[in-house]
Amino acid sequence: MLENEESQEEEKVSIYTIILRVGSIEAGPPLSTILGNHGINTVNFVKELNEHLIDVPNYFFLRIKITIFSSNTSRYIFEVFEPSLFQCIRVLSYKKTLRKFVGGKFEDFILLVINLEDFYSACYIKYGYIDESLLKMAYSIVKSSNIKIYDDDSEDEENEDENEDEDEDEDEDESNNDDF
Repeated sequence: MLENEESQEEEKVSIYTIILRVGSIEAGPPLSTILGNHGINTVNFVKELNEHLIDVPNYFFLRIKITIFSSNTSRYIFEVFEPSLFQCIRVLSYKKTLRKFVGGKFEDFILLVINLEDFYSACYIKYGYIDESLLKMAYSIVKSSNIKIYDDDSEDEENEDENEDEDEDEDEDESNNDDF
């Protein structure tokens, strides 16, 4: 019985596996190249796919296994999988322009940074806990990716400290003027 079922099964011509980021799936290459060569309407395929994935956040990835049969029919297997810690960190990173005094003038430097709070959040969301070994591993990912960890809160605190110092200096100047 099994032999008959196997003999009736269509011959597989091609099997493709593509990994795409949810939210950025378009009808262009690589999908159009693969599906179009086998007579599959890529535009309709992508439209239906995006409609089904409307509620999936764009930082998830979709693994699509496409099997093309000899009769030009196809079967699709979709698998949404969560991003790696590296992918989470890349999604949360952003470009920041910093000024540095070099050679008697200020120069702008553009760095790829991740906020310290986002760094901790990515670790916690991905693994459900934070400990020293996890942070070391996550830091090695950040460092190898040339991403700098940036603490926006410390910049705000520095600005507050500078403002407090200026206020204290003004108070001292006023008290000195009272003596005259």
